[in-house]
Amino acid sequence: VSLLEVAGMLNVAAYEAGVPRLTDDQISSLSGLADQVVAAEAVGDVAFSMATAHAIHHLVLDAGGNQELTRILDQLQPRVDRLVRRLYVTDGSAARAGVDLTDADIDHLAIVRALEAGRRDEAVDLVRRAWAAFVAAVAAAPESAFDLV
Repeated sequence: VSLLEVAGMLNVAAYEAGVPRLTDDQISSLSGLADQVVAAEAVGDVAFSMATAHAIHHLVLDAGGNQELTRILDQLQPRVDRLVRRLYVTDGSAARAGVDLTDADIDHLAIVRALEAGRRDEAVDLVRRAWAAFVAAVAAAPESAFDLV
């Protein structure tokens, strides 16, 4: 859980720095990527969903311009990804592993819609709440959830 707490704090900091600097073109790119995440999640394609979510986060990181923060998050991401893959089973459902991620799934589309509407503070708050919920869900997960391959 402490890995996720650190990753969450750093990701929120990245959004706090990057979101105010996003251009309209970058927000448009984020919108297309968010649509791809939603489509991938609808068919249970966890790998594509994760890769596309990473592209979203990198766009925000790039807008923030903090190369050191980007480097640190890039180093943490494979460890976070391994955990996420263990929580989701082949059909993309964490619930089957005994983990309730209902409130923790980052709604990339909601974040982008907030950005498109000019509600940048709301977008950052959505990221903050999603990370807090994800950390709480993992902390409450049964040990067996982490035994999945």
